[in-house]
Amino acid sequence: MCEGRRRGALRALVLALAAVATRPAAAQITGPIVLQATSGAATDTLPIVVDLTAPVILFTSPVSGSVIAGTAVTVTGTVTDAEDPAGSGAPRPIFSQAHWFAFDVNGVQIGQGSVPIISGRFTIQDIALGAGFNQIEVTALDEAGNIGFGSTGVITDPNAPPVAVVAPLAGSATLDPSTSVDLD
Repeated sequence: MCEGRRRGALRALVLALAAVATRPAAAQITGPIVLQATSGAATDTLPIVVDLTAPVILFTSPVSGSVIAGTAVTVTGTVTDAEDPAGSGAPRPIFSQAHWFAFDVNGVQIGQGSVPIISGRFTIQDIALGAGFNQIEVTALDEAGNIGFGSTGVITDPNAPPVAVVAPLAGSATLDPSTSVDLD
């Protein structure tokens, strides 16, 4: 490709990217943007995917509103991102870290950190919390720079007796229509 055409193709790419970047966040783009440069018989195509969708963060444990014995909690959850535009159903990669923040009943930040996202899952071990209501917030960033946000609230009671399931054993299965659970 001669220098003049190369500059023209680069200028077209910059203008196309600027047009996409200045679209309102609510604007819908229905498919990939394809830039095509032609020089003589050769053609080169560059598909560009515009991702305006933030990752979704869901908490699996503890359930929001749970009362926790003690003042530390382990939080688990999942992070998912929009499906790829090619329609394969495969989730787009998510950056490897989830960032968390803990706040007490007065909204004062009492902890923060980062944990790895592995196969779309995260575990935050032993977050130290104050007595009473606490809010835990998690953020994750996808490869397009969209930030996902999730939060859950728990109530800690340092005087509550811990409860442990002693039967049935973890991982056991039954075909009985009802099962009794023994707590300790």
